[in-house]
Amino acid sequence: MAESLSTIIFQELRAAYPSVDWTVGSVVRELIAEPVATLGSLTDQYIQDAEQQLNLAAILRNPAQYSAELNLWMERLGLDSTRNRAASGTARIMMTKLSTPVSIMEGTILTWNNVQLTVSETTTWFISSADGANVLTYRGPNAYEAVIPVTAYDQSNIALSEGSPLNWSDAPNTVYDVCVGSAITGGRVEMTDAEKAAAIQDVLFPAAFSGEYSMNAALRRRLPLVVNSVKPGRKQDSAVGQVPVYVKTVNAPEVWDIDAVCRSTNGQIVCEIDGTGVYEVVEVANQYGITYNFQYDQSQATGDANSTVRITVDGVRDQTPVIVRVRGLKTLSAVQTVFAGEEPSTPYTFLSKLPVIVQIDLELHVAAGDTVTDEVLNELQTYISSLPLGTDALNDSTITVFLRERGITLTTATFYTARILYGDAPRIVTTTGGLSLDSLLTSTARPIAVYCFNDGIAVNYAG
Repeated sequence: MAESLSTIIFQELRAAYPSVDWTVGSVVRELIAEPVATLGSLTDQYIQDAEQQLNLAAILRNPAQYSAELNLWMERLGLDSTRNRAASGTARIMMTKLSTPVSIMEGTILTWNNVQLTVSETTTWFISSADGANVLTYRGPNAYEAVIPVTAYDQSNIALSEGSPLNWSDAPNTVYDVCVGSAITGGRVEMTDAEKAAAIQDVLFPAAFSGEYSMNAALRRRLPLVVNSVKPGRKQDSAVGQVPVYVKTVNAPEVWDIDAVCRSTNGQIVCEIDGTGVYEVVEVANQYGITYNFQYDQSQATGDANSTVRITVDGVRDQTPVIVRVRGLKTLSAVQTVFAGEEPSTPYTFLSKLPVIVQIDLELHVAAGDTVTDEVLNELQTYISSLPLGTDALNDSTITVFLRERGITLTTATFYTARILYGDAPRIVTTTGGLSLDSLLTSTARPIAVYCFNDGIAVNYAG
């Protein structure tokens, strides 16, 4: 713009004062024309900066490119740029057969690298239900399992995937293995640019169940620690008068137990459970920890709100109570509860549905003198897990900027591994340098929800 503005100024000056020497280096040009052009250029830049700050639509579409502008809007709207939720999940404790009950005390510390987790409540475990309420699950000869709740020791953000190894330094000699049972996510953390954009959007757009922006605003206001983002689907993909709504929850896929009763039906022993948020049945066991062989339907309705999962169980009698362990997005039921409360005021009903669920692992290659701390890992996995539904890609351009801001340099292309867990053909896709999310899909139009965990990020140092 400076050259254009200078040209205009000189043209006007030459036209008004043709007898004056306006050549480069002339006294008049240096003392009059050049300062005026410079002042005009500065003014123009200020105008452009102001327009950029006011161009909220562009900011919300591309939050990673407008970090400074996002912070300005957060300040203008009086929004807190941190979110706080306790990082929690479960730990699996593997033990040999007990001769006496074993108690796992509240406050017991388990660790992953430098991350500390504490046991949330005291429990005492037994071999038989005749001895107490908490019965170890039988896993094989002289192998028993306890599942206990854990939370992060402090408010730092952490995400550990199911199966991540944990250390229990003063464990009883009966304990031979400890790992994450259900994914551990949460903690106090600075919002990512994507989350700031969502928070601004939620304030400025009306909270209503019409239109994607307004629906996101309504749900995130009511369920701020549950809903990451939503996308309405096509009405023709659902029942008449019903709108399918795909939901990405803040919590990554987790494991939980559901109580059920097996009943005799048409010569088979069957139990049925609420399928809301469920995309996999992991295990069926009785109160004594004995597991059963089972089969279940995995239809297109698996995971939809108000759906039913029908499980055929071998080796049990009619009216036998069982514990069904499932995997999925547990908090999807909270979204459907909100939808149910809105139905009288809208012409449609809404059905919460699972998106395609993808776990992203990274292998970073960084300079030998750099250090990727646990804090950086926390921030990187948070950035990836906070990406909203419909994000097109994740690539080294973004990762490079992210790491450079923390004093870390990529030396070679990043290795990406995408594990498709639900909603499309289960498989593993690997690429280098970047990952096109849309290219992962082969058989569905569902949007993609990506999640990442600390233990899914490997770091290699050059040299």
